[in-house]
Amino acid sequence: MRSTGCVIVVSPIVLGLLALAGCGEDFATLEPKNPDRAADGLRFSRANQTTYELQDATARCTRLESTGTTLVVLAAHPAGQDDPALTLRVPDGLVGMRELPLKSPVKGAAALDVTLTAKDPKTGDPLTASRAPARGTMTIVEATCDPEPRLAVRIDGVLTTPQGRPEHVTGGLATLPE
Repeated sequence: MRSTGCVIVVSPIVLGLLALAGCGEDFATLEPKNPDRAADGLRFSRANQTTYELQDATARCTRLESTGTTLVVLAAHPAGQDDPALTLRVPDGLVGMRELPLKSPVKGAAALDVTLTAKDPKTGDPLTASRAPARGTMTIVEATCDPEPRLAVRIDGVLTTPQGRPEHVTGGLATLPE
C-alpha cells in the first residue's frame, strides 16, 4: 500500500478570522469608545498643543414664538462640569454641511439658521464659529424632535477666541436618547 502525503493550505484571511475568534473579551477593546452613538466625541486642540474632549451631549427641543421655528438644542458638557462647553442650535429637520464662519442662509438676513457657541472649559474663553478667522466645515447629520430630541454633528475646523487665539476642533458628537 502506498501512502500519500497531505498538505493543508490555510489562507491568511482564515488565519485572521481564527485569531479573532480566539480573542474573547480582548476583541471588545477594538470597538469604538461609545458604540451606541454615531460619533466618538469632539477633540479640541489649543494653540499651545494642549487638548480636551467633549463626549457627552444632550438634546432638547424648543419653539421660538417670534418665528414659529422649532430648534433642536445640543449641549455638551466636559466631564464633571455642569456648564456646557458647547451649545449648538439647529432648526428641526435641518441636515447638511455648513462652512465656517457660519453665515446667514439668506444674503442680507440678520439671523443665522445654525448657531454654535463654545467655551474653553479650562480658560473660560468664549469661542466663536460665526466670525473670521473661524474656518472649516460642520456637517449636521441629524436634527430631529420626533420621536425624541436627537442631534448628530461632525466638525473639522477652527474656532477662535475674541483675542484671535485658535482652537482646532475635530470629530463628531451625537446625543443619546433619554
